Amino acid sequence: MAMHIYFRAGRIAAVSGFVFVSDEFVERALHSPSPWVKSTLVEWHLEGRSPVLLPPDMRKATQGDGLNLFLVCDAFGDMSLDLESLSELDGYYGRTFIPLAGCKLKSKWWEGHGSMRWHLGLGCGMLPGPEWVSGSQELVEHPESERPYLGYFGKECVAERPGTYVASLFHYRSPIFQFSYEQQVMLAHASEGATDEELAELLSISASAVKKRWQAIYGKVDSVDESLLPAGGSIEKGGLSRGSERRRHLLRFFRNRLEEFSPELIIRMEH
Repeated sequence: MAMHIYFRAGRIAAVSGFVFVSDEFVERALHSPSPWVKSTLVEWHLEGRSPVLLPPDMRKATQGDGLNLFLVCDAFGDMSLDLESLSELDGYYGRTFIPLAGCKLKSKWWEGHGSMRWHLGLGCGMLPGPEWVSGSQELVEHPESERPYLGYFGKECVAERPGTYVASLFHYRSPIFQFSYEQQVMLAHASEGATDEELAELLSISASAVKKRWQAIYGKVDSVDESLLPAGGSIEKGGLSRGSERRRHLLRFFRNRLEEFSPELIIRMEH
């Protein structure tokens, strides 16, 4: 589960978190919902059939139709924020979605409680759940300030809500370099600032294996676009190795090509 916390004046002002869920959960709990879908997710987990995808399942879904994202935690700690704080909060929600920019999404679901929360979701681009029965007795019994709402967004909704936070998550680009998972893991650690010595320790491989893995990565990049990185093997002015410069170019480039990584690595890199 990926979590984001927004602090204001040393206190928690808002918190959000999301998980990727199975197609079965979407079909049985979200497509035919009853109020308090979040509790259904917990019930499934306690029954030993958790719908939350683990990393291998995330990678498999990415290779197929895509991932179902469910926003399981979305709450304010302070409902009396001033205009400046509200502006910061808007930026906070934008940052919540940043890790998802490289993920192949099939659908996004969000359960909000109360009309104010629902309007916030609508402002982000969410749409009413396609099979949500707003007039059911179980819902009407709750006052508007507490009533649960189910929001939905899928790939087919982009044209209807262009330019919104949520729509921006569905402009997926396919990976072009096809790095192995081991290569992706090393690139993820390197993007966090790990040196070759630290990479060897983190990956439990030798220093020479780290060097060979870099060479394989550079080879893949050059085979796709040989003009993307500076040529290697020489010393630049100031004594900097061309290899170091190639690595800086490479890591900078991949900050905008998150789709080259597996979902669990994308989320970790953005935290």
